[in-house]
Amino acid sequence: MVKVFKSPQKISSKKRISLRLPVQMLNELNDCMKAVGQNKKERSHYISQAIIELEATGHFEGLVAENWLERGDNCSIQISLNQEAELALNTIEKACNRKQESKTDLISAIVRTAIIQKILSEDI
Repeated sequence: MVKVFKSPQKISSKKRISLRLPVQMLNELNDCMKAVGQNKKERSHYISQAIIELEATGHFEGLVAENWLERGDNCSIQISLNQEAELALNTIEKACNRKQESKTDLISAIVRTAIIQKILSEDI
């Protein structure tokens, strides 16, 4: 008797990342999410959407290049990106690496830029 086992199916994985945000940006993010009816548990989804929207604009290189993080009141947060946001993040990262010298915290800069653009685009 021969048993055939199926290879394990990969469940839709989410990429988990840690990023540093200024405390004021985190507060504005939470306020903006509250204004549109989302809570802190939906933060990863909100940030995933922000990354996807940033990639859709097509002119993100300059915005990411202008982003920086000053020393001071910063905090780290953990988020989980869905697959579409992960692909968008990889696309943005490759484009930014081609256009400029590599930043050490390029992923965080991209996510901070996406958050800023999302907050600015909300009609609040």
